[in-house]
Amino acid sequence: MDQDEIAWAERFAEQWSKPPPPRGYGPGHFADVAAVWREAQQQSSTPTRAVQERFKVSYSTAAHWVVRARKMGLLPPSAKGTPKVTKKAAKKKGRSR
Repeated sequence: MDQDEIAWAERFAEQWSKPPPPRGYGPGHFADVAAVWREAQQQSSTPTRAVQERFKVSYSTAAHWVVRARKMGLLPPSAKGTPKVTKKAAKKKGRSR
């Protein structure tokens, strides 16, 4: 091996000896989630559903992202005590259309 090949091999070995970067999404992603959520809330839309549609993920994933954005201080605390009325619950109470 000549000196160039040895130097290349050393750089290659050094690069692969480092641990991989952490998996997951960074603060910028959750700032985007918060922006989509806020915009949807201002338009009297369903904010978590807007996050779901914008990022093309399941509703559950969108809800987890919203919770994480809240924990990061990017969104206000949720309004506790305001139950969401589902179609099934509305039917039970006779409120269906």
